[in-house]
Amino acid sequence: MIANLTPTGWEIIYHRAHAWLAAQLGGQWKRSKSPIRLYETIAAISHHDDLEKEWE
Repeated sequence: MIANLTPTGWEIIYHRAHAWLAAQLGGQWKRSKSPIRLYETIAAISHHDDLEKEWE
């Protein structure tokens, strides 16, 4: 989870949303500087904490 303090309280980005955001960022790698196994890396990024429980 990502928590950002705002002037009126907190902005909370839950775990699944932050994993998706991280995968989107990973997808922007320049091919010349990307890992050899780019697709596997992006898959690992997007699923990095799937076992985390969501807040209720």
